[in-house]
Amino acid sequence: MWGCKKANEAIKLLSKECAEKNKKLQELDQLKSDFVSTVSHELRTPLATMKEFASIIADEIPGKLNDEQKEYVSIIKGNIDRLTRLINDLLDISKIESGKMELKKRLVNIIELTEDVVLILRPKSDGKNISLKTSFQKPMPQIYIDPDKIIQVFTNLIGNAIKFTPNNGEIVVELIDKPEEVECRVTDTGVGILPENLENVFKRFQQFNREAGAGAKGTGLGLAITKELVNMHNGEIWVESQPGKGTKFAFTLPKHTVAAKGLY
Repeated sequence: MWGCKKANEAIKLLSKECAEKNKKLQELDQLKSDFVSTVSHELRTPLATMKEFASIIADEIPGKLNDEQKEYVSIIKGNIDRLTRLINDLLDISKIESGKMELKKRLVNIIELTEDVVLILRPKSDGKNISLKTSFQKPMPQIYIDPDKIIQVFTNLIGNAIKFTPNNGEIVVELIDKPEEVECRVTDTGVGILPENLENVFKRFQQFNREAGAGAKGTGLGLAITKELVNMHNGEIWVESQPGKGTKFAFTLPKHTVAAKGLY
């Protein structure tokens, strides 16, 4: 009897200690999120100023530049853009972790949204002589989504496809109308992903040795954010790839009727 009592007291003590440690970890995690958010916000203003003045110099407003100077300014602008993307990704991760990422949903023409993203990114694919094609089932129903967040998803996936597809390759962006959802695909003929790295593709800060040579490297957060944004829309995302042959990223967006959302 006495032994059972002592065992119960020990269990209660361990439970109390675990609860206190969990509380401390939650506080530290919140401090970390607050720190990342605050620092990221504070860095945005000086970065915007640096970018503006670099653009002024690149446009030769203060005076003419020689070829070497133009190259240096281009490198500066490229690294400013990369740092800006990293900060934006950190802010997004911070919002997602803290539950502050909000969706502003409305009925959206998914074909028009996708065409807009392709139009914006086409100059990058043209620069590598990559064929950027679209394949849409028409008519496609409007779906209830946050357009800005889905634009971010498409921009990330198509942008990655362009980055990791060699010159003269091909990228196809598809929309497939299914009974309960719309399936969105981005398929490329790029360098592919090793089988052992596939399970880590959507993890944070992963640079899974998918490189097409020199150039801007990713932040390692883009696909993690993409997965979270798709999940927030109650969709699913997955990847299929063969090294040297290409990669297909696909995600689904559930179709919600207007009536189901109380919109009529």
